[in-house]
Amino acid sequence: MMKNVDKISIIITVYNKEDYVARCIQSVLNQTYSSIELIVVDDGSTDMSTSIIKRMVDNDDEIKTLFLGKNQGLAHARNEGLQLATGEYVFFLDADDYILPDALSMLSVINNVNDSPMIALRVQGSHRMKPIETLNVRTFKWKGNKRTKMFSRKSVASVLINRSLLVESGLLFDNRYQYFADLDFLFRIVQKVDSIVYVNLPLYIRGECIDPIERPSLSLEPTEKHLKELLTLMFNKSEYHQVSEELEEPLQVAPINNVAYLDRLFLRYYFKSVSALALEKEEEFQRFYEALKECLQGLQDEHVSRSGKIGSLQVRAHLNNDYVKTLSWIKRRHSLAGWKSVVKTKSKQQLFKQIGNQIFTKLPIKNKQIVFESFGGKSYSCSPRAIYEELQRVDPSYTCIWAFNDPFSKEIVGSGKKVKRLSLRYYYYMATSKYWMINARVPKYIKKRDETVYVQTWHGTPLKRLAADMKEVHMPGTSTSTYKKNFYEEAQRWEYLVSPNDYSTEIFKRAFHFNKEVLDVGYPRNDLFYKEEINNPTSIAKLKERIGLPSDKKVVLYAPTWRDDEFYGKGEYKFDIKLDLFEMKERLGDEYVVVLRMHYLIADNLNVEGLEGFAYNFSDYDDIAELYLVSDILITDYSSVFFDYANLNRPILFYTYDLDKYRNDLRGFYIDFEKEAPGPVLMTSDEVIETIEDIDRVYTQYQELVSTFNQKFCHLDDGFASATIIDRVLKKKEGSS
Repeated sequence: MMKNVDKISIIITVYNKEDYVARCIQSVLNQTYSSIELIVVDDGSTDMSTSIIKRMVDNDDEIKTLFLGKNQGLAHARNEGLQLATGEYVFFLDADDYILPDALSMLSVINNVNDSPMIALRVQGSHRMKPIETLNVRTFKWKGNKRTKMFSRKSVASVLINRSLLVESGLLFDNRYQYFADLDFLFRIVQKVDSIVYVNLPLYIRGECIDPIERPSLSLEPTEKHLKELLTLMFNKSEYHQVSEELEEPLQVAPINNVAYLDRLFLRYYFKSVSALALEKEEEFQRFYEALKECLQGLQDEHVSRSGKIGSLQVRAHLNNDYVKTLSWIKRRHSLAGWKSVVKTKSKQQLFKQIGNQIFTKLPIKNKQIVFESFGGKSYSCSPRAIYEELQRVDPSYTCIWAFNDPFSKEIVGSGKKVKRLSLRYYYYMATSKYWMINARVPKYIKKRDETVYVQTWHGTPLKRLAADMKEVHMPGTSTSTYKKNFYEEAQRWEYLVSPNDYSTEIFKRAFHFNKEVLDVGYPRNDLFYKEEINNPTSIAKLKERIGLPSDKKVVLYAPTWRDDEFYGKGEYKFDIKLDLFEMKERLGDEYVVVLRMHYLIADNLNVEGLEGFAYNFSDYDDIAELYLVSDILITDYSSVFFDYANLNRPILFYTYDLDKYRNDLRGFYIDFEKEAPGPVLMTSDEVIETIEDIDRVYTQYQELVSTFNQKFCHLDDGFASATIIDRVLKKKEGSS
């Protein structure tokens, strides 16, 4: 049993972890175990990490710190920490991770711990935290070849190591490695122990990599960065042969065959990551081709023979230095894997995906064919609709396809075709169309050809933080790093991005990591506000009649957004209307009606029973721009609708009952919301009603702020955004073809 008097040296290495390092250090200071030596090594951080560490050290003189002048890598930083360690045990803790308060105390009461000089803690992700059953403490030993399970971690973080083992063997981290320094270290140390104790209790919490693009975790780095070091590991396999003969006392169990594990690791990497590199970045694959061949030559035949028929043929072609055939087998393996998935899942959708990506993408591109899609096929609306209708007016020679989830329920003007989204025909049109005009993300499994021009019109001016600018993501079914990585990869597929104003352009470029052409033309969906034939009292009255609103009442449009942390499931968000609609009817019903328009991600079916003739649920109404036109007042919260509505110069009320939570905990804002909002910020339903009752006076009070707001956010809208995009994208391509 490890005694409570055994000192544990906890070594935290830090490089640019300003978002996490305080939490990490504090988790050590919060330990209920008493005998701890905390060592923090700052490996030349260039962000605020250094100042955060110094501030915490000022409050605790017992923390040992070392500030390296420049970044020298994880291996060097870990070695520097080891030089300062004096405890009986060493425990490595990554700066973006943390341990629970009873983690070390729990280890101290586990029997037979010191039967092994290595104790590994179970790890759980911070975004998948589950309650810990303290009575379900289980320990078992990894003996013999089962100890290779240690390698799957590829990290020494979360492993408690008897320091005397390191001192006696002179074991340090190899400075040649950045990505595989820990794995190399594990290869060496497990040869020196009979067994490793594993504590099946999630006491070590792996934090998320919040910025997988600018500051990715090692696992998210591109393959070509990992590959060079993996090749070095392979070239130095001889260093990992059995070392039991070096020990004073021979091991009681057979030592691990590190070489066999490394061969299997290399083959998995070769068939998955390296093959993906060949398909996506062939020039990088070419660069490593010869070195990969040398590594393949050193593999044991038994490992290659278990790679399947096509895998073996791929290896053979590579060993024969036949580059063309090697690449051909890689493509065949990739294609066959897709078809196997179709057979295994018996999924019609998987079949369509495979036909679309493997067959349709080999058909000729049709240069005057365009796919239009709005909000994932939910509606005929927004900027794609505006561009489509303008194109129908000026050049109907284009073949236009609209993708809808339910095409039979949608009516479109002009000669466009309708297709069911994610149907086989949809994949055909996506694969053969020269242009995509889309206002939301396209699923990453839909292949985009190099010849396809993807125009991302987007769907709002950002008030809430977007994509890479979000600190944490609270949406269901996704982690922060996955969400940001997927968004980044999606944005790299766009050729053009439409921006409504200069303010948005700056944010879009940064938040989306977008470096191609931004179309600073305003939003096409706002064009109708500037067209006299549409925005006039007679046309608005006809529109009001067509959609079923009373002609003798003014219209209040309520259009709130969704809350990231309130959901039923992925893509389905809850919303509880906090407005007292019955009180509104009582006090405003003689003069007003209320139109409810929920965000397209909100899944609740609103109940307006008892409010007939006053409250109208138009959440399923396709184009919110038409609801803007018929409304006299807008009530919203943090939705970007108010940026568009501001073009109409009509009153906007902000009902923000959860302002502090939304701003501070969920998203965060780009602007000083309370200072810049072009209308009153209200916290209760009574305040909303009272403001509407006195709307003329209130709106007059905000005229100066409204003018300033419009100059900043509506300065590009002029009624010609659609026409300008057609000229700059379609006509430009026609002229160059």
